[in-house]
Amino acid sequence: MTRKLFFICVCTLNLVALGRAADDRFLQWMDRIAQQQLSDREAAIAKIHSASEAKARQAWVRAKILELLGGLPDYNGPLNARVMGRIERSRYTIEKVAFESLPEFYVTADLYLPKEGGKHPGVLIPLGHWEQGKAGEQRIAANLARKGFVALAYDPVGQGERQQAYDRRGSKLP
Repeated sequence: MTRKLFFICVCTLNLVALGRAADDRFLQWMDRIAQQQLSDREAAIAKIHSASEAKARQAWVRAKILELLGGLPDYNGPLNARVMGRIERSRYTIEKVAFESLPEFYVTADLYLPKEGGKHPGVLIPLGHWEQGKAGEQRIAANLARKGFVALAYDPVGQGERQQAYDRRGSKLP
């Protein structure tokens, strides 16, 4: 029994070593591809010498991103935005909002509004998760509101509390 166990251990270690070597080769292959793509990008950008060439590059990049994403939803309907609550601060207000980016596909967010009236520039802030958690982005949004910006801090799909997929049969907000 001991010889059999020893043989199994040796075989397992060999398979792990082979797997590690394969992983290393895969990572090296992927790195070569990435480095080539970065070099190609750098060469393409170096050829830009006019505003029209820059606009053409911008259009190409936008089209490529949309192609890789599979396009954007063809929807131009109402957002059906709702204010679910409000928090008053001395120099800004936070409105807890929900809106439909697609029919029955809800986005939840906090809208940071400066107290002074008038037009204000706007900033979108996706709430990711980092060392400080959401608090870091929320502090940024609050500081922007104190400086006269409107900041919409939203929870992207798949990060945090908002875990949903589009489903026409979904329930409506209360």
